[in-house]
Amino acid sequence: TSMAYRCTLKKNLMFSNGEKLDAEAVKYSIDRIVDIHFKGGPAGMLGSLDRIETKGDDTVVFHLNKSDATFPFILATPAMSLVAPGDYRKDRIRDDGKVTGSGPYLLESYEGRKTAELKKNPDYKGFANRKNDAVTIRYFEKSADMVSALKADEIDATYRGLTAEEVVSLEDNKDDNAGLQIVESTGADIRFLVFNPKDPAAANPAVRKAVAHVVDRDALVEKVYRGTAEPLYSMIPKGIAGHTTSFFDTYGDPDVKKAKDILSEAGVTEPVKMTFWYTTDRYGSATEPEFEELKRQLEESGLFKITLRGEPWQTFQEGFNKGEYPVFGRGWFPDFP
Repeated sequence: TSMAYRCTLKKNLMFSNGEKLDAEAVKYSIDRIVDIHFKGGPAGMLGSLDRIETKGDDTVVFHLNKSDATFPFILATPAMSLVAPGDYRKDRIRDDGKVTGSGPYLLESYEGRKTAELKKNPDYKGFANRKNDAVTIRYFEKSADMVSALKADEIDATYRGLTAEEVVSLEDNKDDNAGLQIVESTGADIRFLVFNPKDPAAANPAVRKAVAHVVDRDALVEKVYRGTAEPLYSMIPKGIAGHTTSFFDTYGDPDVKKAKDILSEAGVTEPVKMTFWYTTDRYGSATEPEFEELKRQLEESGLFKITLRGEPWQTFQEGFNKGEYPVFGRGWFPDFP
């Protein structure tokens, strides 16, 4: 009935600080997520968890409050990473910039927004077949700089974050693309706008409906993503169970006249002023042109006056968690099947 799951640990596991990785450490780690309940954190994924039982050093039983066939997938996500009790307090998140773990690599050094140096974990007992002793992760403010580093053989691989133009250019048969390989797969990443109900304009249903009638998703995909994405008409992307086209079914093709009529009926006769916020370093370099195209479409209708503001992810996350942004952009991709 999927009401309980038993996990058996390998023998003699340990964290990078020398602590035992046993059943109690697993219980501590998951209980800690629930107890801290960090706003915007992973506790929301554990809604079906009732309690955790340990049996000896190597057996953990997760008892659920309802049947949940997805629970094993949830446990396997990075959000449920196990932590060493000695280095992670039970009542608060760790904020010293250090990491204690049990994975294939150890964090040797980290310079915010620049580099992370990883070295091979000699005590690792997982399934990863490591063929190197170390990994350097570099962070780039702009994807163009990342592409240049890739072509100059300064980095070996890049994952996500490229603009559509850069993807298309890397596919061209040019001399500076020699030796590069693009691996493509069907993605389930989505982008969406969040309207803050505490903001007077964003809280007005007529304003939100008018925005929905004006935005031309096809034009946005064509101009910004150059055919590397598809218009989204549901919070659940195509290919995932539950996908529908509910937004299209409700609003249909873009229609400025309908948007104007809706606002007029609600007594809105002047262009609606709103500020749209986005993160500058979370979803790739296409985010800024994406919002510029949204601004163009909305203002071209004559019904809106949009101001754009961008912030680095850390500042941006703090802002939307505090409810400071009237409208802001977010992204999502599935954590598990």
